[in-house]
Amino acid sequence: MTGIAQEFALRIHLTSTLLGTFLFFPISDTRTVVVTEDVIRARNQASLSQSTDYERIPKIIHQVKLGNLEMQPKWIEARKSCMDLHPDWQFKLWEDEEAGKFVNTQFPHLFETYINYPLEIQRSNVLRYLVLDKFGGVYLDLDLRCRVPLDGLRNETFLTPPANPSGINNAFIASIPNHPFWTHVQDYLITFNLDWFNSPYITNMFSTGCHFLSTMHRLYGDQPSLAIMDQANKLNGHVQTPLFEHLGASSWHKGDAKAILRIGHQIENIKKHFFSLVAILFLFSCGMVIAFASLRRLRLSRKRRLAGYEDIEATKELVVHHE
Repeated sequence: MTGIAQEFALRIHLTSTLLGTFLFFPISDTRTVVVTEDVIRARNQASLSQSTDYERIPKIIHQVKLGNLEMQPKWIEARKSCMDLHPDWQFKLWEDEEAGKFVNTQFPHLFETYINYPLEIQRSNVLRYLVLDKFGGVYLDLDLRCRVPLDGLRNETFLTPPANPSGINNAFIASIPNHPFWTHVQDYLITFNLDWFNSPYITNMFSTGCHFLSTMHRLYGDQPSLAIMDQANKLNGHVQTPLFEHLGASSWHKGDAKAILRIGHQIENIKKHFFSLVAILFLFSCGMVIAFASLRRLRLSRKRRLAGYEDIEATKELVVHHE
């Protein structure tokens, strides 16, 4: 097989794998954690007992600011809201120089891929995965304003909100250090580092973003260790959830994003009625099978009656001839 043919075959395989997440992620073996205001209040109260169950995820919040991204006043206020609610937590804002040194030192096999990403958001995505692997803690996008303390979630090993239209969202991730899932993610970063359909939005989503991470989640061998919050915690647009107010910045979105997002909304609508459509198709198929079987029985019955009539006529002819 030539190099071009091999690359084409690889793209077909990776594309089918990524698109399969749209269909198969909802029925994957995921573990859902219901997080309401009452639940997080109770879990925060339980965490005050200093039980070892609440010492899994370290008290550190990571955020990322790379490239020429300017801190907007609303992001500064959002960051302060989280600091006010977490006075005994460490806050780390990762910027270009320190981030590059970190990747080069701790993950040298990924450094060339990291610095050569064409999009800043790709570096931002990969950096959050690597710092959570190394240090653990909580990653927050800059446009998330905290509404409650997150201490009550520290007894999880890995936690993310659901994404739209399917999968998981990487705007908020809580993780223990050295979770094996992060090694699994790193193993695929170079393979998926392709220019996807000449679209910045799709290239990011398929190579490092939410859909890539969701696909890694789907392919991971121990999915129950990767908890997902319920649908009330979906961070889609400017929304308020039990944990956060999502300001919905999406500063990296380009012109192609709107069209892709509209397609995503259509996919979500299809998924909402997926099982109804399956049921209708099943009933239709059963009806067609029954109709075909009935028609076949009717034809066989007619053939038998016709054969019987012909036998009678043949007998009559024999009798007449005999006479």
